[in-house]
Amino acid sequence: MDPELKKLMQRLSDVQSKPTGERLSERCCAEIIAQLKASGALDVVFTNDGKEYVTRGQLEKEIIDEVGAQGGRVVVTDLPGVLGVSMVPDVENALTNVMKQKGSFQLHHGEIFDDSYLNNMVHETAAVLRQKGRLEASEISHRFRIDTNFLLKTLKANLQAKLPGANLQGSTIYTDNYILRKIASLKGALNGVTGPVSIGKLIAAVTEGEGDSQAIHSKLYEAVEKWCEEGKMAGELEGGAHGTYTPHLYTEFNNKNLTSQFRVNGYLQHSAIKSTGVKNCGTWIAENLKTEPIIQLHTAVVSERYVTDLAQSVEEVFSEAPDDKLYFSVVEAVPYSFSGEDAVRMMEEIRKRLQKAVSDEVVDISTGFVHKKGLKRCLSGAERVMAKEAVGFLKDNEGKEDKKAKGRKKAGGAGGAEGEFVDALKMG
Repeated sequence: MDPELKKLMQRLSDVQSKPTGERLSERCCAEIIAQLKASGALDVVFTNDGKEYVTRGQLEKEIIDEVGAQGGRVVVTDLPGVLGVSMVPDVENALTNVMKQKGSFQLHHGEIFDDSYLNNMVHETAAVLRQKGRLEASEISHRFRIDTNFLLKTLKANLQAKLPGANLQGSTIYTDNYILRKIASLKGALNGVTGPVSIGKLIAAVTEGEGDSQAIHSKLYEAVEKWCEEGKMAGELEGGAHGTYTPHLYTEFNNKNLTSQFRVNGYLQHSAIKSTGVKNCGTWIAENLKTEPIIQLHTAVVSERYVTDLAQSVEEVFSEAPDDKLYFSVVEAVPYSFSGEDAVRMMEEIRKRLQKAVSDEVVDISTGFVHKKGLKRCLSGAERVMAKEAVGFLKDNEGKEDKKAKGRKKAGGAGGAEGEFVDALKMG
């Protein structure tokens, strides 16, 4: 040992053994401590003012006490100022030892968390979750000013113990009871709709105002798929759980309405069928119009009796063929919404049902039927019109020829050879 240091230690021992009336000066004590610290005989940490010091064991104890005093959470960079120690490395070294000793401490992003703080955070989260049924991690992260990933890790490890039935999926936390409530709401909505509705839109309505949580939506879609598999849907689901739901009541009402229109009118437009959401008109017609024979047109379906009634109307018009009833317009007799192709097909079907006596006396034209007497009248009238037009044409030409002759005379008298040259050009 250094003789000087040995001498100082001896002086310190002598002083301590003497009555308190004799004391070393503060400066002398500081020099003694500095010499001991420099030699490694004493391991202490000086405070900010340099007049006090603490041992490393005491510093570690004060760190633990400070974490407890702050509720289990302390920012590491605040410790030197709080503990009155200026040397940051000394605090970091002490903190390293503390973390080894205290298994209940966690260091994350420059903060020390005690298990007591984390347990309290989980307890509060469980209380809110029990009341609301669903939380987003971002809400809790904002509430406790804590990193989301660290939060989720902590909740995943401890939440079930605090609140059985709690689930963590992605960044969404929810309870089993919450999902059951939403499933019940969705089922009630499905039972209450009166027309086709998108399952996606229905789920969005059920969870409106609660955020767009994929975790919650997936649970509701799973419930819909299960209902489909078990046959518990009071309607038809097209396109799977993400498709469109059509209640049976809506389908039955429209089917009755459409079949009633067909019975009353004798025909039914494809457009009317499709307006109710039916995709395949042929399939619908085959399933719902079985009570009587039908004829399929391009844009509609007609009953056998409808065509028969039209054929009877044609026969009535042409039965005696009076002078004022020589033409029957099929285009005007059928609905205006029928296409030209439909009208042609209707004429074919009507002709098949005409009695031979009438059928032999009528001729088909593009818009209906004409009696042969009508054709003769038309030909006779056309001849008269053509004769009249021919006479008028001849008279007009004679007048034009007279005017040309007069013009030639005048031109010849005035111009002589020049007039003849012009006439030759015209003739050429």
